[in-house]
Amino acid sequence: MVLEERRSAYPGYQKNRLALALRHELNIFGYHLPLDAHPELGNNAQLAKVLGFTPDLDDNGQPLTCGPGNLIWLGQLATPQTLETLSHSICKQLQREPLVVGSRQQNIKRIAWCTGGAQGYMQAAVDAGVDLYLTGEASEPTYHLAIETGTAFIGAGHHATERYGVKAVGEALHEHFGVRVDFIDIDNPV
Repeated sequence: MVLEERRSAYPGYQKNRLALALRHELNIFGYHLPLDAHPELGNNAQLAKVLGFTPDLDDNGQPLTCGPGNLIWLGQLATPQTLETLSHSICKQLQREPLVVGSRQQNIKRIAWCTGGAQGYMQAAVDAGVDLYLTGEASEPTYHLAIETGTAFIGAGHHATERYGVKAVGEALHEHFGVRVDFIDIDNPV
């Protein structure tokens, strides 16, 4: 009974956020997984552009993927780099110090990436035979899987890896429909 009273007295942060946006006549649009997976505007596609990854393509010219929901993209670096060199480049491009697991002198050529909170998908990347798996977040099992398999891991930040897809969608909407789109990047260290 007390819990029910609290729920009605405190409607929750989501309702408050929506009320604020609606009060100011803002449009709200959000589709997370389709944005991750889109072959041109999606988070994985845009992160590849930002970091200079070359996606592998299937016979139809679509990104080669693996893992749950085929959300993990597979690809290559233009030229092999050490894990240390690559992690410095990622830090510079994303403006965030990544978590790096593995031998800093390990050569990296084949890579897999999935933006955001996809640390639980690392086994699929390992099974694909890559040298490195990059995602946004890390967890205890991720560290041990990287060490035990010799597959390097980079946790580059959930926000840092996922801010490019929504920006690309906004630019495409503006270009195609002429609507005004403001991208507000609220930094988040996670």
